[in-house]
Formats: sequence, structure tokens, C-alpha cells
Amino acid sequence: MRNIPFLALLFVLFDPAGVQSQSADQPAPSAEQATVEVPAGMTRLFGEYVPLPDPEGSGYNFFALAWHDAFANTTGGKHRGGGIIGNMYVSLTVDTEKASWWDNGKLVAETIGVYGRQPSQVVGDYQFSSCIDAPDTLEPYQLFYQHSFFDDRLMLLAGIHDFSLEFAVADYGWGFLNSSFWTPPTMTQQWWSFYPTTGLGSRAKLQLSELGYLMAGVYDGTPSNPARVREIDWALSKRDGAHTLIELGLVESGEGKRPFKLALGGWYSSGEFLAANGETKASNSGSYLLGQAMLLGEHGSFDRGLGAFFQVGQAESSRNFNPWYFGGGLRYLGLFESRPEDVLGVGWAQAQIGGVFRELNPGFDSYESALELTYRAKIRPYITIQPSVQYIANPGPISGRDDAVILYLRSEIML
Repeated sequence: MRNIPFLALLFVLFDPAGVQSQSADQPAPSAEQATVEVPAGMTRLFGEYVPLPDPEGSGYNFFALAWHDAFANTTGGKHRGGGIIGNMYVSLTVDTEKASWWDNGKLVAETIGVYGRQPSQVVGDYQFSSCIDAPDTLEPYQLFYQHSFFDDRLMLLAGIHDFSLEFAVADYGWGFLNSSFWTPPTMTQQWWSFYPTTGLGSRAKLQLSELGYLMAGVYDGTPSNPARVREIDWALSKRDGAHTLIELGLVESGEGKRPFKLALGGWYSSGEFLAANGETKASNSGSYLLGQAMLLGEHGSFDRGLGAFFQVGQAESSRNFNPWYFGGGLRYLGLFESRPEDVLGVGWAQAQIGGVFRELNPGFDSYESALELTYRAKIRPYITIQPSVQYIANPGPISGRDDAVILYLRSEIML
């Protein structure tokens, strides 16, 4: 009976009459449009559009992105201090049709190199105030092949893949530094296939109607050694299990339309893991709901203006340290007339700590929350500067640890 609301929503989204009535001059929307409409000659990279460096249309697109976060914890947390953490991201995408291989294919190969001091080692926060926070590493990040069918209405992907770049994504949250705005922390409590350690998996996207889409994925349940997370383990086994995700949503985008997204999803892991009570358990599960919308546009257009987003994450309370998460924020694109691509944002994220864990581990508070104010300024087409200030309440969340105030300056340079 618990599946009835989900099936009902699926029936509403799948509009057979609407799909069949598409005329030749009004082709059916593609699965790529299910999540975002990508402008011609551009690609979607971590929440923004960047030009594809393929001026001759050869089909081979290469670029590198250098991220650096300079930070200072001014008070509270584990201790005061600061440092710099960097992430060098390198990507090669091959459009098989333009490369004269075969039609409807895309091959992606990416690697990352993380170096520097982790902000979490200074602040001691659970939610990670920087989304690039990770141990020093140089490793393959993604290596997958995607093929499209039925005029791009169905897209299948297989290989090494980061599920958090597609599932539970509120694009407006990607304008912030705190990692919770990128992916609800209820979905990243175990070492599944996400940044920085990814594993084998497959994903399917299906465009159900003009607005509705369905997305599902199956991934290696344990892509790294839980005791040594930098040790990659791509072997598949029954003990590792499978990490399965499904998402059903509505998306509106395009010229003259008010952009919005509403998505409902769930995940189930069949592998073994260490539960909140310290015991080894088999299986884990959770769900999420998120949405975003442009609230106010400027000059009769939605190219600039005020937008909002929200996130809710849930995981089994008997099995997880963090069974509930609530987040959201506001962002203003193009606040100043002369700077149409700059983004001003304020966001709040709160991770609830489960009662089962706190009963067995005295000394933990019931939540950790983060409040972030940030301004993302595009200085040049390939250079972005982003100052940010975050207030972390109950970092850890360890009782007696003072609230932290962290200052950030992020730079992004496309090479």
C-alpha cells in the first residue's frame, strides 16, 4: 500500500495522449531536457553552463577546472585556523556522432586531484562546509558511456559514475559552498558511489511527458574500503550489495518559461554496513523530496531574478546517524544590471542526529545546522571568484563545542 502514492504520481506524469500527439514540428522532449535545457554549444558543469572547447566540431571536448578554497575558521569548532584546499578536475568528452564513430553516443572520462588542508579537520563539522572537502587523492572520477534512444527520450549510461551529480539535485543549491546544498547528507552517510570515491554503476533516464521524467540507477554498494576510503574497490560481490536509486520529477525550462523543478526519490542499499547502534546490518534505505523555482523575474523575463529551493532527506532512524535533513535557500541571479551572471545566495541546512545513536553515544547534540551567505562573481568567462561566510551551530555535533564562523574565498579557473 505504501507504493500507491508513488504509482499515482507516475500515472499522472506519464501522459500517453500528450506524447502521442507530438507533431513533426513539435518533437517529443528528450531525456536530457528532463533535468535541464542545455544551451547550444555549452555543457553543464557543477550547476552552471560552460562553453564546449570544440570550435571545429570534431566531437572531442577537453577541459580542466581548478578549484581552490581559502578558508579561515575565526571562532568555535575544533579549533581556530585556516588553510587552502584545491581540486583539479580534468575531463574529456567524446561525441561519437561528431567524431564519426557511431550515432547517439557519448563517452566521458574524468579524473580529480585533491590536495591541501581539509576544512572539516579544523571546523569538525558533519555536513562539510566545503563541497570539495576530501582527503588528498589523485584518482579516476568518472568513466562511462551513454547512449540515447527514441530521439533522445531514453538515455542509458554505464561505467564509473557519481550518482550525486544527477540524483537529488537542486541546481540552485550548487551555487553554494556547503556540501549539504549539493546532496542531502542523509544520502552520503555511507561510502557509496559519490565524490571523491566513485564506483561501477548504470543509470537510465526516461522522458515521460513534456514535463515529467523518471530516472533510476544501480551502483556498487561498496566502491571503497570502509576502513580506508581512499582504497578503491571496484569488485562486485553479494556482501558489497547494490545501491539503487529512483527519482520521479517535473521540470520546466526554456525561453519565456518560469523555471521550476519538483522531484521525489528514494534509495535502497542491499549491502552490509555499520549501523547507528554499532552493529553490522544488512540493507539500508531512505527517501528525499526537493524543489526549486524562479519566484521573480526582471523585465518580463526569467533569465534573471529571485529563485528559491528546498530539500528534505530521510533515512532509516534505527540504522543511520543522520535520519533527517532539512535545507533550502534563496538565490538572486543578476542582482546588478552590469553583472547579469553573478549570483547572491543565502541558504540554511540542518542535519538531525538520530535518537538511537545519541542514546548509545552520550555527548552528541540532536542537530547540526549551517547558515551560508555567498556571492558568486564571474570575473571573466573562465574565472569565477566566490566569497562566503558560514555559521555552523553545534559542529560535530558534539555537545559543548562552540559554534563556528568560517570565512571562505573560492576561485574557479577553467584551463
